[in-house]
Amino acid sequence: MPDRDPWEGTSGLRDDFDGTIVSARFTYDSEYNNGNTLIARLEIEPDDGGEPEVLKLSTGSGWEDDEKGKKAKREDGKDPSGFNKSCNYYRFSAAALETDFAEIARKSKPWEAEVWEGHNFHFNRREFEAFDKDSKKPEVVVPTVYNGEGKGAEKPARKATSSSGGGDAKAKAAAAKAKAEAAKAKSSDGGEDPNVTILKNLAAECESHDEFIEKAYAALEDADSYESQIVDDAFYNENHG
Repeated sequence: MPDRDPWEGTSGLRDDFDGTIVSARFTYDSEYNNGNTLIARLEIEPDDGGEPEVLKLSTGSGWEDDEKGKKAKREDGKDPSGFNKSCNYYRFSAAALETDFAEIARKSKPWEAEVWEGHNFHFNRREFEAFDKDSKKPEVVVPTVYNGEGKGAEKPARKATSSSGGGDAKAKAAAAKAKAEAAKAKSSDGGEDPNVTILKNLAAECESHDEFIEKAYAALEDADSYESQIVDDAFYNENHG
């Protein structure tokens, strides 16, 4: 009998494997918030010779790439103090600090991507607590054991290949806005869109717009369709007050 109920489906992520991080960059991807939000993209070569595992980890709002993705920096120009604990990159980093890699990691900063390259870990998929009881619990592949320097340290790390092209991201963003307008029209015709109600309730609960953005993208499966409301200061302020 399988360990997991096959009726529950899978996340598409590996559960239990060893591998070397051969590429780490801060970049953008059209599959995540239409390429408008920075992610940490880590490419892992499994020791078993299987297909590379690519992790696309959220970093939270307010970040942008620096030095061609080798680093991340705050959009407002302020000195960074750390990543939001609700983002997946923080969850990945925090898990790594629970292993023997902690001593190496602390010689660098979490916004310096190259600290990961060339290091071999055992990885497991973990389920984390959701923002609220109605949201799906996120599952993230994280390092659980540090195995030392891997084969990525013996050869040049492969360059990250971003799947986000500027035109593609803009096209998807335009499509998302069109969907949002359609949702608004539906709301005016026959009652409020349930997802808009969720966004209003979140805005009322959240202490800041940044927190609202994080929770909104976690709460809605089709969050990109409501991008115009999520990123709109006026929408947040109107419903927060």
